[in-house]
Amino acid sequence: MSVYQVEEYYIYMDDLTISEDQEKELEKLFDDELLIEETEINREEGTITIDKFQDEGAAMDLEEKINEVLGND
Repeated sequence: MSVYQVEEYYIYMDDLTISEDQEKELEKLFDDELLIEETEINREEGTITIDKFQDEGAAMDLEEKINEVLGND
């Protein structure tokens, strides 16, 4: 029997203004990403939550793409 510690990375963004078009773009972006297990876009609260990345670099790359969609360069 082997036991492995796996680091997981999360993205949580708040205080966002997300339009319907941006939400659709983000959903498409999330569908294209293969390493995402769970996502939540809450337009009313202005939050995006993405859980359980195995790779820190992938999480950082996706956060950058989200900021591009939202115009937060």
